[in-house]
Amino acid sequence: LHRIHRVYRHIYYRKAVALLALGRHHHAALAAYQGLELDPSNSELQQLLRTCVSDGRKAFREAKERVKK
Repeated sequence: LHRIHRVYRHIYYRKAVALLALGRHHHAALAAYQGLELDPSNSELQQLLRTCVSDGRKAFREAKERVKK
């Protein structure tokens, strides 16, 4: 069972990285969170989730500024 969790955790990590590269910050954060549900102490997934949220906030602010112009 532990091996299966490791495999799924890695799949969620890869999914989050791919979604982040596509600019789909919300979905990337959800994938990272799903991986963390399997392994809450995984520092790579924790950092990836922080990056998704941070990049998503930045993208939101930039979009908001473009609308104002």
